[in-house]
Amino acid sequence: MKNKIFIFGLTIGLMANSEVQSQIDKFELSTCVNSKKKCIQITADKAQSGSISPNMLLKNISIQIKNDKNKIIEFYHNEKGFYDLEANRIILSNLIHKDTLKETVIYLKDLDIKTMVMR
Repeated sequence: MKNKIFIFGLTIGLMANSEVQSQIDKFELSTCVNSKKKCIQITADKAQSGSISPNMLLKNISIQIKNDKNKIIEFYHNEKGFYDLEANRIILSNLIHKDTLKETVIYLKDLDIKTMVMR
């Protein structure tokens, strides 16, 4: 499995509470799982991370999962998402009603997708 990460416009700042925060103006990640004959491409307009957390906040995120014939089989677009660097997964959260949260988790290692609904 090969991962490709393209990062443009890295900005590092110092916050008031002495936490280092970085911001990336363009985020792209793509990887393939040969055993499943699927590839994923993730793009976001911005990515932000802090020095304490292994997560990156992704803004205006688009995800395409394609089969081996380059046909899109899954597509997600969300205002915000998270890239969990430790677990190597993407997490998308949406409020679907006033009191209901839908969370979609995409594991990048095997491109398994889990959806949870919480009230």
